[in-house]
Amino acid sequence: MDRYTQPDNNETCFHSCWEVIRCILDENDIDVSNRQLSSFIPINQKEGTVETLKDAQYNVLKKWFKQQDLPSAEKLRSFVDAFSESINFDWSNRLLLLSKMALGVDALLVDEIKKIEREFGSEIDVTAIWKRVFSQYTQYYQYHCHQHFLSK
Repeated sequence: MDRYTQPDNNETCFHSCWEVIRCILDENDIDVSNRQLSSFIPINQKEGTVETLKDAQYNVLKKWFKQQDLPSAEKLRSFVDAFSESINFDWSNRLLLLSKMALGVDALLVDEIKKIEREFGSEIDVTAIWKRVFSQYTQYYQYHCHQHFLSK
């Protein structure tokens, strides 16, 4: 959330999530470019296609990051499993869950923007408000955890 909610960040939550994962890997001497990351996307390429498989995969990743063409649950799982296996990461289910949550945040924002624009027009910067609210998530979470454990 910290990266996603930065005012100058124009990335989707899903894109931000994967950028943070790449940064963590980089800190552990595992360098993964977007091209390498895209190579784990399963694609059934049609015959006679001019685009190479690697280019097709890279274009799909760019669309995922821009939330233009979201992965199916099956395709996302295949992608995360293949990626996790390549870096010997045993917790692919956690990466999958993070990815799904990030996609969910993105989908919610799109829905909220549509609702606000229908009701009030496009004058309101819903994304800026959204990010301001989400930037408080850590404090909100800590407060409620503290309240929960005090009540026990």
